[in-house]
Amino acid sequence: MLNKVNIILIFSVLVTNIYGVNTEIYSKGSSSAKTLALFLYMGNESLGAEQANEFANIYREEAKAEGINWDVAFVQMCLETGFLKYGGLIHNTQNNYCGLGSFDGKQGASFSTIREGVRAHVQHLKAYSSFDSLNKQLVDPRFGLVRRGSATNVIELAGLWAEDTKYGHKLISLLKRVKSLESRNEVFLATVPLLKVKEIEFNSIDNENTGAKNSKNINNNIEKNIEKKKIGWLG
Repeated sequence: MLNKVNIILIFSVLVTNIYGVNTEIYSKGSSSAKTLALFLYMGNESLGAEQANEFANIYREEAKAEGINWDVAFVQMCLETGFLKYGGLIHNTQNNYCGLGSFDGKQGASFSTIREGVRAHVQHLKAYSSFDSLNKQLVDPRFGLVRRGSATNVIELAGLWAEDTKYGHKLISLLKRVKSLESRNEVFLATVPLLKVKEIEFNSIDNENTGAKNSKNINNNIEKNIEKKKIGWLG
């Protein structure tokens, strides 16, 4: 006999099979820190390698500590902040990477450090995706306002985390890009010697444009840079 837990697990498996990426929030990510850093840099070339790597490592560490899919958390940060370009109600000085408390014209919550802001984001995802207790001290000011377990999959975040009905599909589109980049990254990290260079020439990703044309441009740029062997900044 199927219970609620089994139904949730079946739904998660079906969604993953349909979209080809792990869309379950309370699960393990699969991307390396290097891939996430490169993905962030591709969306915002004004970031340096050090800053991109810092965000990638912190997101992996904080998400892993709470059992959250770090790929989901990271691409959601990219979507919510426009790859750390901001431009909305929230400013970069707030260390708020997921729009926490930003609604009805409110500017949202602020955090003292990057890590604290990332931790709050991860904790908010855990509130939505599970019934388990936090493993680290609570820093998410809206944790207690969430109906626990109401969104175990990114598709279910639409209408809860954001009013946008396509919110989940936008996250899936970004997850697919990360997965594609991860597979290519594994190939050229294994076959191309790392050279010490300062940056890679990639076209920016507009988080509002998730079409096939943009994905094709990204893939072309990756292949060009594999040939140029300009990947050393990730080392």
